[in-house]
Amino acid sequence: MTLLAPLGLLGLLGVVALIILYIIKPNYQQKFVSSTYIWQLSMKYRKKRVPINKLRNLLLIICQILIITACAFLLAQPGHALEVTENNESIIIIDASASMLTVNSDEQTRFERAVEKAKEIGRQTFVNQGNVTVILAANTASTIMQRVRPSEEELFVSKLDELIENNACSYGVADFDGALDMAENALKDVPDAALYYITDVKYTYIPKDINVVDISDSGEWNAAILKAYTEYIENYYRIVVEVACYGMDKDIPISINVIGANALSKNDFGSTLRFYETAHCSNNETETIIFSTTGAESAQDKNNYSIIGEQDKFFSYQSILVSLDEQDSFEEDNYYQIYGGQKEELKVQYASTLANNFIYNALNAIKNSQDFSARWDMKIDEVRNNASLSAQFATTGYDLYIFEHGDMPDAMPTDGVVVLLDPETAPSGSGFRLSNEREYTNAIYLNSETEHPIMDYVSADKITAKKIRRLASYDSQYEVLMTGDNMPVLMVKNEGASQVVVMLFSVHYSNIANRKDLSILIYNIINYFMPAMIRGNAFEIYGKATVQAMGEEVVVSNNGAEVDTLTEFPYNYQFTETGIYEFSQQTYFGRTITENIYVSIPSSESNIVAVEDYIKSPYRATTTVESFISYLYYFLIALVAVLFVERILRLSEGV
Repeated sequence: MTLLAPLGLLGLLGVVALIILYIIKPNYQQKFVSSTYIWQLSMKYRKKRVPINKLRNLLLIICQILIITACAFLLAQPGHALEVTENNESIIIIDASASMLTVNSDEQTRFERAVEKAKEIGRQTFVNQGNVTVILAANTASTIMQRVRPSEEELFVSKLDELIENNACSYGVADFDGALDMAENALKDVPDAALYYITDVKYTYIPKDINVVDISDSGEWNAAILKAYTEYIENYYRIVVEVACYGMDKDIPISINVIGANALSKNDFGSTLRFYETAHCSNNETETIIFSTTGAESAQDKNNYSIIGEQDKFFSYQSILVSLDEQDSFEEDNYYQIYGGQKEELKVQYASTLANNFIYNALNAIKNSQDFSARWDMKIDEVRNNASLSAQFATTGYDLYIFEHGDMPDAMPTDGVVVLLDPETAPSGSGFRLSNEREYTNAIYLNSETEHPIMDYVSADKITAKKIRRLASYDSQYEVLMTGDNMPVLMVKNEGASQVVVMLFSVHYSNIANRKDLSILIYNIINYFMPAMIRGNAFEIYGKATVQAMGEEVVVSNNGAEVDTLTEFPYNYQFTETGIYEFSQQTYFGRTITENIYVSIPSSESNIVAVEDYIKSPYRATTTVESFISYLYYFLIALVAVLFVERILRLSEGV
């Protein structure tokens, strides 16, 4: 018999107390008194009952001792421990993060060593007749094998070999939380299974119910480019490079090649510039080196600046390759590619006979805005104030056409976005017919009819118009965005190569020219019809980018090989490989546009000597009830029975 709470036996001290009470209890004393008949008669009956009284008293004290003993054992929780067979099952989690691609002096990666260690653990488990579960903690956790039996050892080994053959190690961060969730599901069936995590991360605290196997080698080290980017300052670019050296203090040489420097267009090859610098890395800390023409901004930053000579200044570039010439243990972060140094040209023609600066000033405000100028190099050709204007404006060769008032083309341009402002005539192919112009005594307020990207941040209910050109009819392909007096005043059509915006009131007879809404409206028109294919030129692997298109499809290539063709937009594209991605499209107007993206490993994975504070402990179900039979029920029955007997004895005494 086993006691779960042995201190409960202290209740047996009550037996000692009971005996002491019986010892000190006063007894009957013999007295000499004068005898009578009644006294003699009572003594006669008493003498006859004495033997019975002694037996009852003895039984009472025995019952009371048994009651105290039963209560003491109830407190001590007696039972019987079952003989539990030892559980030899193993659950193995293999770290498959990018840092596991680190190689040792034998040119063996940490991931390969982790797989070999998993084989070793599995074979030992099979020897003990246990089952094995293997979970891979890649960027997304997955169960590779579940409860493989000893008879399936050959399958177990072949499945692990496939991980190496198929390069199952990811380039991202290990999804340990997801792997631990899978391990906990397995532990529901076998709570006593041994849990192993084979990794290269060191932990200062490890719970006793998880076995962390560190497979890193002491001689491994890594020089890394954590991040590289450019900043546009005083009309020229400067380069910022963040580097670190993990596992060793070392001077790291940095090489930079600026390709297509000062190219005037994407068809211009420009020149190639080369810069060199050394980063002094120590204590696993990040060092930032800035290649600049202006020098250090403070004395403290002096050592972090590499001065670019005046002859090497550049205002545009096709790409910048940053590299480290080091034979370290981890090669995935020894280079970095920077894109985004060349703007797209946006050719705009604005034609109007009326002398006003409203549209032209709005275009210039957009052109000089920081967000817009980072992407576009806008070229504005203005044609106005000429009686023979119709012979001068063009209907081909521009990305955006703006025609105002009576200066409408005979036929709609077919190679760009067309904006018709207060048209007096409807060009052929425009898809609408005009009626009369209506003028109001007092300007009326306009209304927004629908949520649309062109109407973002445009306060339609605060815009007024005094003259409105009415429509006789318009195609169903047009979507009405604003109305005035229940008549369309702003319409948009986006059907393949037919991309048109029609505004049926004049800026001369509206307060829109005095508000920011005019600039916002034109800005939204450009972004709606000519969206950036991808915003950003650098991403981490497994990150996502929103892809937009100005044509029917976008072709995606990775490191020169075509990998995807996208036909639905906007599309959330996930990067699954490191290196250079190229996104290419042909617009509805026949223009070919390409964007290059560099995808890197997470900077945290470059730290191949990382130390974490603690590792999560898995939840395990308790098995106490299943391995112990309690005797409480039996002692409780015995207690009730003794209490019943004790009560009967007392009733017989007349108590």
